[in-house]
Amino acid sequence: MKTLNHRNIAFASVVLIFSGSAAYAETPPSTSVSFTSFDVPGAGPDGYFVPGINDAGVVVGSITTNSGAGYAGFIRAPTGQITAPVLVPNDNEVATGPYRINDAGVIAGTYGIATHHGFLLVNGQFTTWDFPGAAATALRGLSNFGALAGNIDDGSGTFLKGFIAPRRGAPITFTHPDPTTTDFVVEAINARGAVSGRYVPADGIVHGFLRTLDGGFVDVVVPGSDSTAVYGLNDCGVTVGVYTVGGPGRGFYGRPGHLVQFDLPGVLATRPRGISDNGRIAGDYRDVNGVVHGFVTRIAQASCDR
Repeated sequence: MKTLNHRNIAFASVVLIFSGSAAYAETPPSTSVSFTSFDVPGAGPDGYFVPGINDAGVVVGSITTNSGAGYAGFIRAPTGQITAPVLVPNDNEVATGPYRINDAGVIAGTYGIATHHGFLLVNGQFTTWDFPGAAATALRGLSNFGALAGNIDDGSGTFLKGFIAPRRGAPITFTHPDPTTTDFVVEAINARGAVSGRYVPADGIVHGFLRTLDGGFVDVVVPGSDSTAVYGLNDCGVTVGVYTVGGPGRGFYGRPGHLVQFDLPGVLATRPRGISDNGRIAGDYRDVNGVVHGFVTRIAQASCDR
């Protein structure tokens, strides 16, 4: 059975093109922001994936260990205190990846390599969460209302179906409308029911997307870029993601038509992956020596009250 590496990193850039509608074909203006760098004890030099942050400033993600024996989760408190490793108790493969934390402090993620399972971490207690009837579940999205999102293997050996599981009501599955899609990754869900992620169509170039509550898809692509991905999405529709144009990853944040290219000063690559409603951004970056670290911005970049 084909497995999905749910910690895959796609580097991206942005122009948002509304399906059957007007297009925003702009190069995002550049800005440099202040940030706090952090490291997790036991992390390898190339081993950070930092996709989750809530309004309290709690950050979650995962690291590849120095020993090379899989990867494990971590939780970073606003004070800088690190809790690691965070592992699902029955994760015998050492493959626990927290993805999101909401404002209630609930953490959602995925564990397992041979077969992926979703999990929730609530008040220190782990619960396995699998989509009903799925052969495998990659859980990546969690909203402030408790809705879940991600991808499933429906028994076909692929993860080409996305899912949304609301707090109340029946869960649904969906696919990307482009029938040539060969990879389809749902990354986040907000309180309005919109989801974000990336896909690979026939041209082989990674594209980002937004899926609206009514099921419509908004393509996220910068013409001429090597790849495009949307990772984070907050409740007022501000996205964050990563792009490349002939070089290392660079980031962006903003709404359609109002995108800002996002760089950390003095680094080789900037990879923002999560954004809170109060506009703080979390992610990972590669320093001038090629070593990867986690980061969180010190001030709001794109809060919902702006």
